Amino acid sequence: MITQIEIVPKRQDESDLQYWLSRTPEERLEAVEYLRQQYIEFLKSKNIDVPEGLQRVYKITPRKEN
Repeated sequence: MITQIEIVPKRQDESDLQYWLSRTPEERLEAVEYLRQQYIEFLKSKNIDVPEGLQRVYKITPRKEN
């Protein structure tokens, strides 16, 4: 795999937004999952123990009685 890095001016951020808005929700989720997996692999390469699943957060909110 060939890695290519391109430095772009800050003002090009708008085109990035338009690109991602043009992708389907499935494609965007696939990209997020790919980045998440890459991050996990990076942490493992630094011998940092990381659970592979997503963290679940629960918050109990009291309801008002009517």
